[in-house]
Amino acid sequence: MYTAAYFGVPLIYVCGDYGAVTEAQSINPNIVGTITKKFNKPKSFMLSVSEVLEKIKTDFAHAQNEFYKNQKKFKITLPKHFTLTLQYKDSEQAQLHVQKIKGVIQIAQDTVQYKTNDFFDLLIVMRKLKLLIHKGSKVKRILTRLKNKLSNFL
Repeated sequence: MYTAAYFGVPLIYVCGDYGAVTEAQSINPNIVGTITKKFNKPKSFMLSVSEVLEKIKTDFAHAQNEFYKNQKKFKITLPKHFTLTLQYKDSEQAQLHVQKIKGVIQIAQDTVQYKTNDFFDLLIVMRKLKLLIHKGSKVKRILTRLKNKLSNFL
């Protein structure tokens, strides 16, 4: 979402699980979303493929109509400051990032932090962190998911 905002691309529609849609709408409540599944213990709810496709068509058409009516309401304002904090299972990985990436500081034996006022700088550091993380790391999986979501903008 912030990557789109950084490049001036409006975000009008999000499709995904409950968490993805509510996160987008917490940033801008005008974003239209289609919730495809919701996890609640002990139950979960998932729509059928045909229901999801129909809901996507309906919701996306609604998002387009709202966008054409008032494009400004879909503008996302970036925060003024960004903080990325990563905690590792071992301190060696944290020390490696402090040594290899300018601006990354170690705030605990197994935790590093990066602060910036520029979102693009944050994207660059996230990319560098991804390249340094060893296989099998939980953080690697998280950053890989982020990279997949942001791959068009990196």
